[in-house]
Amino acid sequence: LRLLKYPHPALRHPAAPLPRGLLASEDLLAAIRRLFHLLRVSRSASLTLPHLGIPLRVLVLDAAFAHPSAGGGRPAGAGELVMLNPVAERWGPRDVVGVEGDL
Repeated sequence: LRLLKYPHPALRHPAAPLPRGLLASEDLLAAIRRLFHLLRVSRSASLTLPHLGIPLRVLVLDAAFAHPSAGGGRPAGAGELVMLNPVAERWGPRDVVGVEGDL
């Protein structure tokens, strides 16, 4: 599996919800492990299954991420989170429009 980067067409479409049948599957666990490996190698704060060309709503992130250029260092695995079927909701009085800081 190769890591897709924006503006790849696969990253321009909404991902589908993760089917219940995959929630505890070995395939999902393997994909999550792969995402965390790529997260560390790419020095990113977050990645999604669509970055692997799999259009399902799975996000992994490192909440303790500090970019090396900022002098950040942290123990391996600190702050790692997996989100299954995350949904973005409005939280303010107006929409914020901009480009995400993708790879």
